[in-house]
Amino acid sequence: MLLDVSFEVKQGEMIALVGESGRGKSTLLQLLQKFYDPEGGSISIDGLR
Repeated sequence: MLLDVSFEVKQGEMIALVGESGRGKSTLLQLLQKFYDPEGGSISIDGLR
């Protein structure tokens, strides 16, 4: 579960998601790609939800 998380990635920047197995890295990427909607909260990309 992510609580009160906010981050910004600018065009051309590269980031890495690291963490132990089962911590939600793949789930976060799937949410960002709109494979499914979050159960709560919101995700905005370029100001669009």
